[in-house]
Amino acid sequence: VISFLWAKSDISVSIGANLQISDNVTINGIAHTVVHDEAAPIWIEKGNAVSILGSISIGDNVTFTAENDQFWDGLTIVNDAVVNLGNVSFTNCNLVQENGQIVIMGSEFTNASIYCNNAYFYIEDCIVWGSINCKNSPSVIVNDCDVTGNGNGVSLIECDEYGIYGSRILDGSANGISIYESNGEINYLIEDCEISHNAGDGVRFYNSIGNLSGCIITNNNKGVTAYRVSNVTIGNTFDNEDSYIGNNELQEILFVDSANLFIDGERNMIVDNAYDPITFDKYLIQCPNL
Repeated sequence: VISFLWAKSDISVSIGANLQISDNVTINGIAHTVVHDEAAPIWIEKGNAVSILGSISIGDNVTFTAENDQFWDGLTIVNDAVVNLGNVSFTNCNLVQENGQIVIMGSEFTNASIYCNNAYFYIEDCIVWGSINCKNSPSVIVNDCDVTGNGNGVSLIECDEYGIYGSRILDGSANGISIYESNGEINYLIEDCEISHNAGDGVRFYNSIGNLSGCIITNNNKGVTAYRVSNVTIGNTFDNEDSYIGNNELQEILFVDSANLFIDGERNMIVDNAYDPITFDKYLIQCPNL
């Protein structure tokens, strides 16, 4: 049972062991310095992590942070169990889940990202100043979250079912949402989201299936893009909230001829109020190789 911890080196919980972190605990991590040889300069590496191969239980209001703006590797969980996190915060360190299932509720990530590999993933009512990254996940749910930071806001790679609901994905340095080779049989929905002011595409599909319903996608480099046999439907929600795709820097919608794009013309608004006729901004919808 941990009530306070300085993580000055790697901390590992082996298979069969259990780590219990009590309510209101702060875990301070620091980066470590590695001297590679006498002739080489000192390299500062991320270093240091709490690695869980056994099981872990985390109480309420637990904080993972770092001193003096250092960055460390944070918490890595590798097991087949269900991990529940509620009202936790990560600052200058990441959260990694491999295998099993993780549920994150009402938490905050500052200069911190979430990585999920081969695990069921659910996050709700969270603030992420970083990114959410899932790979090979059987199911991904992102509900009512604010995501801002470096890289893609939400990135799915080779995932199955996914749903991104009622979230705000803003001001990212790459794409707002990137869906790569993710093809759910039942659920593949992005609904009632605001996706704006990202340096890349608002939503990018590559060899993936997706439904966009009732989303506002504005002021990105491009609005929605679909590549390599993607199947994308743009429509409205069940309660008739229209999709609005407009005023992105270049095309509002760009797709290639191997992709299938279905748009409900009566239930969407695709606009550009101040387009540039000299650049690709002149196109509302473009398929350049048709």
